[in-house]
Amino acid sequence: MARIEPSYITSFTQVVRIDDLLARVLPSPRIEVEDDPLDLKSGVAQMLADTGGRLNEVRGLSGSVAGLGGKRFSSSNMALQASALIGRSLLVKQHIVELENAKEVQGHIELPSKGRHVLVYVQSKQGEIVKIIPLGDMPKGNAFFRWQGDNRHGMPVAPGTYRFIVSAILGSGLASLPVSTFLKIVRVATEPEQQQLELVLENGARISYSPGLLLLEENV
Repeated sequence: MARIEPSYITSFTQVVRIDDLLARVLPSPRIEVEDDPLDLKSGVAQMLADTGGRLNEVRGLSGSVAGLGGKRFSSSNMALQASALIGRSLLVKQHIVELENAKEVQGHIELPSKGRHVLVYVQSKQGEIVKIIPLGDMPKGNAFFRWQGDNRHGMPVAPGTYRFIVSAILGSGLASLPVSTFLKIVRVATEPEQQQLELVLENGARISYSPGLLLLEENV
């Protein structure tokens, strides 16, 4: 069996805000202004209005994907919004991954300050540490790492459930860092009466749409 390439930290992973992606891939609809016109300064209004055509740049990774709330949508545009999101990969605070076969998994960490000896442990469902990924010393901020679905000998791991545990020396103490991973959006539930979208992920979890959610950037 062929040896899998070693895991590594990557600077190539790019993310895009969900509202920026929708503004880029969907046609600019006309807004029907009634008694209460949309505030064109709001994030959703910018998505629905003519944004000038194209995204100028992908905003840097900032904020958190926690504390999500529903946002208002144009019911006439919900089908287009849903179709543009299905199959996309959403960044969520989830340190557990399910592997049907050995494949690359991307993880994200955020260091609150400069970290030393940053290590990613990959643990099997049985509690065995199958892989240790040394990321070295890292500056404050966001970083993505890749695990190739291999064990410490570079061979593919068995299908199953694995979790990431990340440790780092912050200041003078050892700390555990939260991990985020990407999950596919498999379905979008619409609630026209509430003008809200709900994203259904491949693990069955549901997340209400928020313009600040982050998606894996792909060629569109």
